[in-house]
Amino acid sequence: MTYQAKTNWKPDDPVMETDYIRIEQGIADAHQLVKDLANELGGSFVVSGLTFTYTGLTANYAAGVAYVKGQRFSIPAGSIVLNANQGQYIYLDTDGVIKKSTSQAVADSVCPLWYFSTNASAVLSYTDRRNILSDTITVDQTQVPSSNTAKWPKFFSYFAYLFKSVTGEADWKTTPVKTIKQLWTDLSNHIADTVSHVTAAERTAWNAKETHAGAQAKADAVQTNLTNHINATDPHPGYALDSDLSAHVSQTNPHKTSASDVGAVPAAGGKMTGNLEMNSSRLAFTGPANFNTFLNVASHSAQASATGAIVINTPINTSVAVRAKIEGYCYNSNASFELVVGLYSNGTTTILNPGYLMQGSFRHTVRAARDASGKIVIILGNVTDTFPEAKISVSRVDVSKAPTLTQGDGWSISYGVTDLTPYSNQTTLTDKTGFALASDLTAHLSAADPHSQYQLKGTANTDVNKTKAVQLQTDTRSLVLTYTGNQLTKVEEMDGATAVKTTNLTYNGDGTLATTQEVAGGTTVTKTLAYTSGKLSGVTKAVTG
Repeated sequence: MTYQAKTNWKPDDPVMETDYIRIEQGIADAHQLVKDLANELGGSFVVSGLTFTYTGLTANYAAGVAYVKGQRFSIPAGSIVLNANQGQYIYLDTDGVIKKSTSQAVADSVCPLWYFSTNASAVLSYTDRRNILSDTITVDQTQVPSSNTAKWPKFFSYFAYLFKSVTGEADWKTTPVKTIKQLWTDLSNHIADTVSHVTAAERTAWNAKETHAGAQAKADAVQTNLTNHINATDPHPGYALDSDLSAHVSQTNPHKTSASDVGAVPAAGGKMTGNLEMNSSRLAFTGPANFNTFLNVASHSAQASATGAIVINTPINTSVAVRAKIEGYCYNSNASFELVVGLYSNGTTTILNPGYLMQGSFRHTVRAARDASGKIVIILGNVTDTFPEAKISVSRVDVSKAPTLTQGDGWSISYGVTDLTPYSNQTTLTDKTGFALASDLTAHLSAADPHSQYQLKGTANTDVNKTKAVQLQTDTRSLVLTYTGNQLTKVEEMDGATAVKTTNLTYNGDGTLATTQEVAGGTTVTKTLAYTSGKLSGVTKAVTG
């Protein structure tokens, strides 16, 4: 019954028993309404506070206000001892007491607070399981509808899941590509589109076309006629047979001509006068003692700058000694250069005794390697180098020990190669020139600190670096600190969004530092701390990478 308040009391009005009953019943009804409202809003939830910290196996909680099945409790700050080597759920029971249980169902049936996982002496991990009442609703669009009855926050989550399923979007808040009305319009237009569909007349015309069997029969007839023609004794009367042509070609000089008849120089001896112009990709000279020389085997003329290495492809994949002269010009201060590369190709595997001679200011890495088929390649520079409008030629190649004339064919130059991973057995060649350019030496001597980019590094545990200089780090990196509970567990030295160095820290059960692990540049240094009677007694170090 609705509470009837009396608001016209007078000073001399008597207070009757019925008035006290009405007032007490109104107070009881108000309490019940508050409890019913709490149940409708969530039943069991935290209004404020009840945050947890821990030390060892003791969980400490802050004061707070919470409801358990509609009953309001104001909880003072306190602590609860956790069980060792166990996962346990902390909850507020219907009697207003904070308790623990290994059963999640028990905790969820009242007012769940936190979850702790422990070892013998400390907390391993924890999870905040409080259902905090807020004036806002957080929708979980992954909640699959499972019942017709639910609290209103979960009902909105069900609705978000169904709305996302209808739109096909990854997020329920995303506007659909098209509305249902637009999709119906598109479908209606498609159904009415006679151009996009095959008509009955078109289908009849297509069915009357040539069948596969008919086409095969015609092809078989053509093949039969062609076979009979080829097998005929003389299919082309009046024309020469292949046998006649072969006999003609096999004669030493079927047309009885001489060098003088065509103005040619005799193969042996003879003299040539005047200028000689040759349009050939290369020249070959067969020398004595298994030595062949090839001229102008490959060239490349770039009209624009390119970033990437220059790769000279060769046909060499046998055991021979190779000496290649590479000439070039770059449209920059390097200007022209001459590079002579020498090496021994051991079949399709190893590359032995490589080196090069250099003239000019070309200062790039020179390597020899193998391509996918085992052929030698010569690599000039790296994938990040730039060669402005390079003009490159392999002007001479000497092949000895077991040369063949085909080793002068198949040379080519690839310009601006940005991926060198297909090349195996990459071998950096040694500069055998034996002297530096005067300009290089002058620049080196005039530098204020020509060796500033080098640092002394020890190679053994007994090495010592000594310096009297003050070292000032001028980097602009920042530090990001990560805590687990009250303990610092990670330090990241960041260059923007990139972690340059990461230090991970672990702790013993008594809170003392156990290990530090520093990771930088692919190397990991792990330090393990030892304690005796609670005092640090030693540190061991391990290095990997």
